[in-house]
Amino acid sequence: MKIISLNVRGFGGDVRWKYMKELISKEKPGLVCLQETKLISVSAFKCFGFWGSNDVSWIHKGIDNEGGGILTLWDKKVFNCTKSVDGKGYVLIEGVYNCISSGKDVKVVIMNIYTPCPNKEKMLLWREIQDVLASVNSSIKCVIGDFNSVRIASERKGIGSGVVNNSDIARFREFLERCELKGIPAVGSKYTWYRPNGTARSRLDRVLVFDEWMMQWSRVKQYILSRQVSDYCAIVVKSSIVDWGPKPFRTFDVWQNSEGFDDVLRNAWEASTSHGNSLEGLKDKLKGVKIEIKHWNKEVVSSAKSRKQQLLVEIEDLDRQDDEGILSEEMRVKRVDLLSQLRSLEEKDIAMLKQKARVEWLKSGDTNFKFYHSSLRWRIAKNNIVGLRINGARCEEVPTVKGQVKEYFESRFGVSLLSLVNLDGVGFKRISAVDNDLLCDNITEVEVLEAVSQCGSSKCPGPDGFNFAFVKKYWEVIETDIV
Repeated sequence: MKIISLNVRGFGGDVRWKYMKELISKEKPGLVCLQETKLISVSAFKCFGFWGSNDVSWIHKGIDNEGGGILTLWDKKVFNCTKSVDGKGYVLIEGVYNCISSGKDVKVVIMNIYTPCPNKEKMLLWREIQDVLASVNSSIKCVIGDFNSVRIASERKGIGSGVVNNSDIARFREFLERCELKGIPAVGSKYTWYRPNGTARSRLDRVLVFDEWMMQWSRVKQYILSRQVSDYCAIVVKSSIVDWGPKPFRTFDVWQNSEGFDDVLRNAWEASTSHGNSLEGLKDKLKGVKIEIKHWNKEVVSSAKSRKQQLLVEIEDLDRQDDEGILSEEMRVKRVDLLSQLRSLEEKDIAMLKQKARVEWLKSGDTNFKFYHSSLRWRIAKNNIVGLRINGARCEEVPTVKGQVKEYFESRFGVSLLSLVNLDGVGFKRISAVDNDLLCDNITEVEVLEAVSQCGSSKCPGPDGFNFAFVKKYWEVIETDIV
């Protein structure tokens, strides 16, 4: 999914036309949303020209007495528009988007909006947008464009920013909450509008989506480009999957109750060989166990998915027999057992989603799949690192970014002899001889076990991915190597 949005502040000049042509040629978007075209109509020659081909369709909401003008264009090869709705300040298109990466068709809604400045007109537009969004069938929705409002006071700087319009901020936030719209993570400039003389700036343009959008494109981000032909910055919405290397290993609590996991863990621990001192030996054993658990998990996950599909088919067949009145009592008992097995598999899926989502305030009692999927997707989008700004220039090349991160932490945590503190002549308080003996005494197994039991089960003592729930349950297996 790739979308470009820009308030062009008048689309009649050659400069803006040339800029959009170059930007579209570079990014190759599926859709383009332009605001404030200030045109009564848009010719096919202009659209074909800056798109670079005739594989484009569009809807243009021309200017009224108060200005404006909204233009939405899309590539016919990737988006098939089935419905469109336009009103004062917005153009909505609904259709099927062809995800080239997955090869699947996704039903989506894109609303291109331009919000007028007067508060009364803002409120009328936002109420209408809420009603229109509620009336469309697709749950994968995106509202993009110029909202002419800020969500927090820090999104407006410069002349007049000392007097914050808190009522406008409150109304805008209320609108977002009522519509259940959320902003996707942004990369680049903090502001989207700049006064030509540079004395003021604001974050007026946004890309807002529903949770279902993030479930479809969890790694989507909005790239706010530098200001060029307009006093607004262009926004490029795109989702990209970058291979950063192997994913870190982590244990899931649901594994501990899965059939066969205990045997895999015990056999792997006993079979793993260790070299060097005790710490190196423990590291080697954990590494060996990780490999065996990964193999086991891959087989279990694939078998669980196929088993779930098999259960659904069998249950559907029994339901059909029941509808026809030919289901025997023996088959009724079997259906109850199949439903129990299906419920068990779903509970395991929910437990894993809970741990992945890391939602602390709903650890039990809630089986809302949508909620945990949404929490997981938003956390992935928020924590995903796309690139870094190196020497003033943005870089997204994986080897360069990795090298820069490594260099940063090496300088951060490396030892420098020049920075060592000289404590000669400093008088320190002394502890008693009894306390000193207690601190220097050998740590007992009882003290270690007590410390482990007091740690939160969801926490990991190190970067190896084994949490304290794993350590506590299999303490008798790993105790000798740890103590």
